[in-house]
Amino acid sequence: MPYFHCSSTMLEPGAVILPGNWGRIIRQTGWPHNQAFREAVFEYVRHQEFAGEPSRLDALFFFDDEHEARFYASSDGRQATMLPYEIELVDAEAPKHSADWRSLQPQSAMVDLNWVRDYWLGHMPSASQDR
Repeated sequence: MPYFHCSSTMLEPGAVILPGNWGRIIRQTGWPHNQAFREAVFEYVRHQEFAGEPSRLDALFFFDDEHEARFYASSDGRQATMLPYEIELVDAEAPKHSADWRSLQPQSAMVDLNWVRDYWLGHMPSASQDR
């Protein structure tokens, strides 16, 4: 099964993409990072309700659908720099979690943490909603 990873870094064939880069950036920058609080909320809800799932801070993010990877690559205005790559998993037994990446931000008034739960539950919208 092909997998896809999106990166703004140019990668050569055979490059190994290590997990945890996002967490390294957040931890190194600390609270001044514009996504640090959001990631703390994701970690809090994970610890409270989804403790068996791997931390986003120690993860490698990838897609099992090329269309979804390409949609993600163009979703935040970085179309010119975000590149989707087809990848192979080095360790097929590593912990995996299917999340709803579209729930990375609340879609309405932030009165609860349901948007974070939606992420961890991995309920992606149907393909017909965005194509």
